[in-house]
Amino acid sequence: MDATDLPIDLHPEVFRRDADALGRMIHEALSDAARAMYDGLVDMRAAEAATRETDQARQFAEAAEAALRHGTAVADKALQRVDLQIATLEKFGAAATAPSPGRALAREIRAHARTLTPEARAEAVFAAICAGEVHVVSALLDAPTPLRLLTDAQRERLCRERDARMSPEVLRRERAQIEVTRAARAKLANARALFEREVRALMPKQVVAQGAVDAALAGLREGASA
Repeated sequence: MDATDLPIDLHPEVFRRDADALGRMIHEALSDAARAMYDGLVDMRAAEAATRETDQARQFAEAAEAALRHGTAVADKALQRVDLQIATLEKFGAAATAPSPGRALAREIRAHARTLTPEARAEAVFAAICAGEVHVVSALLDAPTPLRLLTDAQRERLCRERDARMSPEVLRRERAQIEVTRAARAKLANARALFEREVRALMPKQVVAQGAVDAALAGLREGASA
């Protein structure tokens, strides 16, 4: 049985269309996981055909279990990475779209900033921009001229950073990225379930049944010795 009849949802190329929107690292993680499962299923189908008429059923089942563990482990790692990316994007988006600080909070932020060196103030604003902490950014970049604590050069540079990272257009793109990433995650989760089902379907029924019996007996022995 060749690879052409494998489920299309398992093919690594299913993520190619969204590669730019997903970003290189997430796209690679998803594609690598799909490739591990796809190649594993191709190998298991070939091995199943080769051992079908022999007495190597148990050896095949053990190899299939190993392929299953490897493929699902790679997929689970990719899913965790995608979940972290989604959480990071959502956290940034929520912070960056929060209301501007009230006067009292802005005064507190500037009071704390006065205790820092000029270089540390600029670093704090940059860190706030990267984290999407709009209340800190606004309090220090949008302060009235007499209350500004940054040099003109620092403020100009940091305003450019804010525009590059927190503009409405950037936030719209990030919201779109979240949706694409969620859809890709669902594809990989579906591929993982499909991979497991396909590999288990290849396992010889008598070996699978015997494995369940062996596992149950092992559990009983452990219980008796406890």
